[in-house]
Amino acid sequence: AAHAGGIYADAVAVLDRLLVTTQTQVPLHGDLHHGNLLDAGVRGWLAIDPKGLEGDPVFDYAIMLFVTEVQDGIAAPHQVIDRAQRVATMAQLPLERLLGWSLCVAAQYAGWFHGAPMGAGMLDAARVISEQSSVRGL
Repeated sequence: AAHAGGIYADAVAVLDRLLVTTQTQVPLHGDLHHGNLLDAGVRGWLAIDPKGLEGDPVFDYAIMLFVTEVQDGIAAPHQVIDRAQRVATMAQLPLERLLGWSLCVAAQYAGWFHGAPMGAGMLDAARVISEQSSVRGL
């Protein structure tokens, strides 16, 4: 973690604050992004590959901020921030919580994919997200 400039410690601190301030627990998909949403015609949209989690409803929005159409690609850090602002507005979510969960997701993926391009990209995203004033205010 030392090579990452403390970003993992920052993510754990944000995670702790998010967990103690979560007011509503709901069933979560856990991996909600365009690759796991199918158009089922008259049935509407179908979410596949759920992870079966329970927690803060804002969490499910965090993963989708990073996903691109490119296999194993991730959005650039500035795109993640822009998407977070738009999603928070459209879904009426607290931006600070969405960015907080996004920081946690980015740190998690950076660790999982350490040494790979995706890991480096997620680490960059985590650093940019952690610099946002709304995250520091959690």
